[in-house]
Amino acid sequence: MSLLTSLKLASGLLCSLAVSSSLACRGPQMEDYVLLNSLPAAALSESVVAKVRLSKAQDRNATVEVIEPIKGVKEKQIIQIEVSNSSCSWLSARGRFSGGSTGQKISDQYFIAGQFKPGKKGELIFIGSWRDGKKIQ
Repeated sequence: MSLLTSLKLASGLLCSLAVSSSLACRGPQMEDYVLLNSLPAAALSESVVAKVRLSKAQDRNATVEVIEPIKGVKEKQIIQIEVSNSSCSWLSARGRFSGGSTGQKISDQYFIAGQFKPGKKGELIFIGSWRDGKKIQ
């Protein structure tokens, strides 16, 4: 293999590594969660706030049932949750430390705080990610 070919291969490898590392989360301090173990003080300014029970979790989506409405929802309301497609975004801290949505158990209880957005089929999708008590999405 010529020196020029070797340099081209090495350059391509370095570019690939730079792109893949830029897509990776830079550490736990950068992670955000949708399902919260407690409500941050700033959460009450959101349009949707509730204590919920997890009904279904798969990949970056979940279904929850409202067990204690605080703002903008009704008791027993079913909510579809969508998690941002970021390497730092997780459904919950339990899922993050268990390798994804498998860390959450059906019937686990959490808090949510955020808003609804229209889904592709006209349904309402909940969004609201938090990091260190601050709203991310």
